Amino acid sequence: MRVLSVSGTNVTASFTNFFPDGRIAPNFWIDVFSGQRYNSTSTFFFAITPGLQVHDPVFNTWGNVTIVAQNTLGCGGYNRQAVGAQFLLLSGGTGFTIRLAWDMTTGALCGYSYGPDSQGRTLGLSMLNTTLWGPGATRALDPFTVGAEVSAFLGLPLLAVIMFVYFRGTRRKRRGSSTSGPPARSYADQRFGLSNQPV
Repeated sequence: MRVLSVSGTNVTASFTNFFPDGRIAPNFWIDVFSGQRYNSTSTFFFAITPGLQVHDPVFNTWGNVTIVAQNTLGCGGYNRQAVGAQFLLLSGGTGFTIRLAWDMTTGALCGYSYGPDSQGRTLGLSMLNTTLWGPGATRALDPFTVGAEVSAFLGLPLLAVIMFVYFRGTRRKRRGSSTSGPPARSYADQRFGLSNQPV
């Protein structure tokens, strides 16, 4: 989520999604006071008023959806105080449970769950990393990523050294197989006499 603008109680954010069909989600907006939003049928409340407590309505004009819990949970790579709500959405004779959790201090969405649908599937969303309350959080190291980075770091210099040694060795072999040979070898088996005469 990237917050694009805040005007009064209206928050506009952009979500970049990588759907298989190449579609990118549009910008979303929500009024954190009234609950008005980009799509009146959507349950994706990505922001609420900061500082809500248990039993407070999620939005000022709503009395039926309230904060039901407050707890510490992992949000954006940090343990944060969060508040949550849960409600049932009836659609086409079927009920879907919606669960949401927001950071208590900022009102930013930490987690979202929608479902299960008629086939038992549930849609879930969690904030893994953010710069809202500190520098980007670091996640646990992925061993495959570390392996790729280490092999790239060590592999290229190692390849250069191997190629240097190989080509240096082949140059020596070519030089050693010539007919005249290096100067030290040409005179190795010959005797020379030196005369000690004044000049």
